[in-house]
Amino acid sequence: MWIILLTLVVFECLRSQKRIAATQGEISLLDSNQIYWHKQTYRIFKQPVLLKNGVFLRIEETKGHKPKRTRIWVAVDSMEQTNWRSLRQLLLQWKPENG
Repeated sequence: MWIILLTLVVFECLRSQKRIAATQGEISLLDSNQIYWHKQTYRIFKQPVLLKNGVFLRIEETKGHKPKRTRIWVAVDSMEQTNWRSLRQLLLQWKPENG
């Protein structure tokens, strides 16, 4: 029984690592509503959640009839302190595009 549980835990860990690897990459803030990530432009469609340790962004592709939505976490320790302060300041100015 414990072998089955251990196998499930290992597979879940591997799956989680694969998801994390797929979301890594350089990100550029184009303005307070758009980012460039994975060679695509995304729109921030919900208010960014700014925390001490990072930023939680809900984004959607800017192309296509039914844009794909995703969530990303940008950690404070993933960039230089000056870049982090600049990102935070720009995101504090975020306003919805249609409203």
